[in-house]
Amino acid sequence: MENTGQKSEIKRLNGNPESLLAIILPGICIRATSLASGQTLGVPHAEHQVVLQALVRQLSQLDLELFAKLGSCCVDLLWFALEDPAQTGVLYVDGHTRVYHGKQTKLPRHHVARQRLCMRATTDYWVNGFNGLPFFKLNCAVDPGMIKVLENEIVPTLEEIVPNQPTEDELKKDQLLSRFRIVFDREGYSPGLFRRMNKKRIACQTYRKFVTDRWPEDEFSSHRIKLMMGGEADMKLAERGVLIGSKPSDKIWVVEIRKLTPDGRQISIVSTEWKATPTHS
Repeated sequence: MENTGQKSEIKRLNGNPESLLAIILPGICIRATSLASGQTLGVPHAEHQVVLQALVRQLSQLDLELFAKLGSCCVDLLWFALEDPAQTGVLYVDGHTRVYHGKQTKLPRHHVARQRLCMRATTDYWVNGFNGLPFFKLNCAVDPGMIKVLENEIVPTLEEIVPNQPTEDELKKDQLLSRFRIVFDREGYSPGLFRRMNKKRIACQTYRKFVTDRWPEDEFSSHRIKLMMGGEADMKLAERGVLIGSKPSDKIWVVEIRKLTPDGRQISIVSTEWKATPTHS
């Protein structure tokens, strides 16, 4: 992922925002709409310079080594923060198996769900924004699993580049406030991980594993939910605060929200983001 040429160029231009803009300009132009309509990136023409200056100012504050490593994803993430600051703190992490058909090396075997076989493959971990926009990915030839990748690779990077994080004073005043929230599939379910991330004030959200009990159906109530693509759907939801974790060192209180499907199934999601639930929002 590292671009040595770009790194040396950024170091040379450190402290010169106008020159730094020349490096990131391609990424900014991708986001631009037609100038002929008098609009760029969804803001009035008169505000173009102010928005671009704000973007460059935030980019110039990033760690140079990190910026050189991640490249345009920093532009994507910071521009997303300027477009919709309220949604910047929600990021989705998803792992995808990429089958290797070559013969140059013997990679470890992974279960490939779509072919129902164990095949030689690598794993790509994608980090996406609230609107599905991909920011960056990590490729693991030897996959240690989502939990370790989240904790050792993805979270340290997000701590550096996610904009609009609350200050230390804000975190002290509000014990329920999180720096940002990461959403992932059930492979990352781990009460121990939730607890370690909670100490960093990072919220986690995923499907709950090993659900054996059923909640009474009269506990569920209908809610009109706004979907990402703009539509709406009626869902029967219920919410509880539950204590999870089999080991004393892993126990943590989480919000559990269940959806009751028409066929009677109960889909469980747990989150350490208390302020984002229907009851507390």
